[in-house]
Amino acid sequence: MDRSELKKITETLANVMTECNLKFTDIKAVNGSSYTLCKVYPALGARVGSFKNMDTEIAMGLGVSSVRIIVLSDCIGIEIPRKEKEPVYLSELIKDEKYRNSQAQLPVLLGETVVRSTKVIDLTKMPHLLLAGASEQGQTEALRSILLSLLWKKSPDEMKLVLIDTKGDRLTPFRDLVNSRLAIVPDGESMTDEKVNSVVTNTSRAEKVLSSLNTELEERYEALVKAHVSNMKEYDSKFLKNQLSPADGFRRYPYLVCVCDDYAELVLKSDKQLAKSIQALLLRLAQKGRAVGIHLILSTQRTCVDVISAIVKCNFTARLAFMVASRIDSMTVIDCPGAEKLMGEGDVLFSEGCDCERLQIPICDEGTLLQEISLMSKNETGFPYYLPDNMPVQSKIESCEEPEDPLYSEAERLVIMKQTCSTTLLQRQLGLGFARASRLVTLLNERGIISGEPGAWEVIKDKIETDSICPASVLS
Repeated sequence: MDRSELKKITETLANVMTECNLKFTDIKAVNGSSYTLCKVYPALGARVGSFKNMDTEIAMGLGVSSVRIIVLSDCIGIEIPRKEKEPVYLSELIKDEKYRNSQAQLPVLLGETVVRSTKVIDLTKMPHLLLAGASEQGQTEALRSILLSLLWKKSPDEMKLVLIDTKGDRLTPFRDLVNSRLAIVPDGESMTDEKVNSVVTNTSRAEKVLSSLNTELEERYEALVKAHVSNMKEYDSKFLKNQLSPADGFRRYPYLVCVCDDYAELVLKSDKQLAKSIQALLLRLAQKGRAVGIHLILSTQRTCVDVISAIVKCNFTARLAFMVASRIDSMTVIDCPGAEKLMGEGDVLFSEGCDCERLQIPICDEGTLLQEISLMSKNETGFPYYLPDNMPVQSKIESCEEPEDPLYSEAERLVIMKQTCSTTLLQRQLGLGFARASRLVTLLNERGIISGEPGAWEVIKDKIETDSICPASVLS
């Protein structure tokens, strides 16, 4: 887009805002790859809210579907979609000095900003990343760009990947790197083809992989305590200075980056116990993995609160929001509106704490990806890295959850004997408060004792599976 087109846009925007009685002093336009950012400097005394309230009228006056209005440090930004987008290629961004000279421990190349600057973040400072949005909006390109940017900057001895792809179509090209770049999980079975088993494609094996990662987590924490350090960076520094000897049981630990594509598929399975176990294992890694060099990247196409819950958002402060269907979905992902007005095709909002920045994800086609992976697999001689055997899953679940209510067994006997269930019934018969009775009802539903909806619960079981006699006080 040349200067004449930018001038035409600013003149049109000035006429529209004048007709809308919006007072301003100057307009400057910045040309991006997918949209044009117009910096509007409001007149003294003009209300910022009046500009935001007129977003629909401004969009209609400019002849576009929608505009996004944001507040910048010294002006108001109006993002106007371009009719013809300029593609951004990964092969061009990797030549940028900002990426090539990055001193980050785990440099991740996210994309290009509106001023044509390359956006590079350090995953160790995030310390985890969440990608969420509607399907077919550029998440595949984002995942591939992120992984390639990590592989180009880190050697096989410095970083290993753990890939979970339940759909089996996004991350499977990376299985050719099993000998040098991917961590291998022993599952107690004869692995006839490590290449096939290197990328996890089913939910039951995903639980084993996450369980092994949690065992690795505990092993690394024990090593930190033994070395008298608080994080993996200090541990590596001591190890490289020969202050920690392998003869004393110390060894160098590479960074582990676990990528879970389609996170919703893992935590919303029909097998509730398996889904609950996977969610507990992931959250435990998110809560404790930063200090020992274990980092997560989750991707999901479902933007409901059942998937992106409050505890997930607490541990994943860095989030990429792709185009979503509604304002509510945008609030769910990044705690602010705007993602519903994106253009799709790699147009994203990057939220890091309180800041929110619009980026364009680079294009990484299938041919380029396969070519780069083929070169890495042929030219690199890395060592296989085996994760430890699985620790009992139940112990990890208990560490992430509250202990079971001691009155649960009595509540179960009560509803089976009465063949009815309600919060009021448990309150009256067991002498409980409303909150505790509600938790018991939720547990009964999760464990298949009752089914239905609140207010119309149906007791599924009709026999008590125990020889113990229910106390008379409960059945009175």
